[in-house]
Amino acid sequence: MEYLIIYAFFCLLIGWMASSTTLGFGSGFLLSILLTPVVGFIIVLFYPSKEHRERQNQLLKQALQNQNHPQTSAADEIEKLKSLLDKGALTQAEYDTQKARLLQ
Repeated sequence: MEYLIIYAFFCLLIGWMASSTTLGFGSGFLLSILLTPVVGFIIVLFYPSKEHRERQNQLLKQALQNQNHPQTSAADEIEKLKSLLDKGALTQAEYDTQKARLLQ
C-alpha cells in the first residue's frame, strides 16, 4: 500500500511538472501512471515549455508577415518615382524631395 501511495505521489509530481509544458498536467499524469514516473519524467523533459511555443508562434507570424509584405529597395522606389515624374504625376521638386528621403 505504501508503494502505491509513493507511486501516485510521483505521478502527481510529474503531472505538475508537465503542466508548465505543452504536454499539460493530465497528459503528464496519465503517461506517468501508464509508463512509470521515470519514463514520464524523461518525456516531460523533452517537451517544450508553453512560453517557448508562444515565442516560436510569434516568430513564425512575423516571418509570414514579412513574406506577405516584401521589402522594396531604395533603387526600386526611385525607379517608380522616376516613372511618375516622366508621366507628369510628380513635379521635379517632389521627385527630388522623395529621392533625397529614400537615399538617407
